[in-house]
Amino acid sequence: MLNLKQNINHAIAPFEKNCAGFGFGSSCNSGYITTLKVSTGEVVAQLDTCLNDIISYDRAAKNDAYFGQVNVLTATSFTGCQGAIWGYDLAVADELKHRTIQPVFTVKRHDGKDLPVYNMAPLLAATEKLFGTEKHRRFPLLPGSMCIAAQKAAISDGVSATTMFAMLALAIAEDRNKNASLFIEDCGVKHYTYGELIRKVATSIQFVGENQGVLYKEIFIGYKEISVPAGYVASTKAVAPYVLIPRAAVPEGMSPSDLTAVSISEWEELLSLR
Repeated sequence: MLNLKQNINHAIAPFEKNCAGFGFGSSCNSGYITTLKVSTGEVVAQLDTCLNDIISYDRAAKNDAYFGQVNVLTATSFTGCQGAIWGYDLAVADELKHRTIQPVFTVKRHDGKDLPVYNMAPLLAATEKLFGTEKHRRFPLLPGSMCIAAQKAAISDGVSATTMFAMLALAIAEDRNKNASLFIEDCGVKHYTYGELIRKVATSIQFVGENQGVLYKEIFIGYKEISVPAGYVASTKAVAPYVLIPRAAVPEGMSPSDLTAVSISEWEELLSLR
């Protein structure tokens, strides 16, 4: 594994104020930063099926953390030894930095030990603070960028009333020097309760860990749902973009790796973003 600080120092975009997608051009041999987003979008079903789907999907992309105008290439779901996680490793979410976050529940790891499961909300908020929102953009990806992302999405049929959900889980590998951390994305029509869904996702992580011989030390799960009336089309989206952060996102006088010692609120203050 590359040193974590070295990963971060190599994960700098060639743009002053925009993130870049990892994996293209000069970024191929560098580190990367993983970001996290769970969103929904809804539109009136007034166009044809294909166009309704496009517009609702586009609305989900721009809602919450702004991830609009991006060409997304879907990856399988790992963030590995070459990467770092925004809000977890650098510009650390305040609840994680100060360890005020409490587990929602625990599950038994396949070696019998307890594995805590946390709400992902602080990590989702950290990505929103990096990218900004559609109305108040900070450091979004350069419009038209190619960006690799772990992602799943689902779209309602636009005919019947339903409830749609999106869920993203991040399982942190116990030994990040030799193993990747894992993303699980799940989206679709809601057939189970929230409690049932998050436990199913936590169980699926255990199966992957057992398959790969990997132990995870903690899980974060993010969830959103939307009630969709008849005659509307809704998209749900769980996505983890792999990015390079812009130079302007690093406070003056600091190296990118210095952000490992900084909370997300401290980062905002250093850049006068609050």
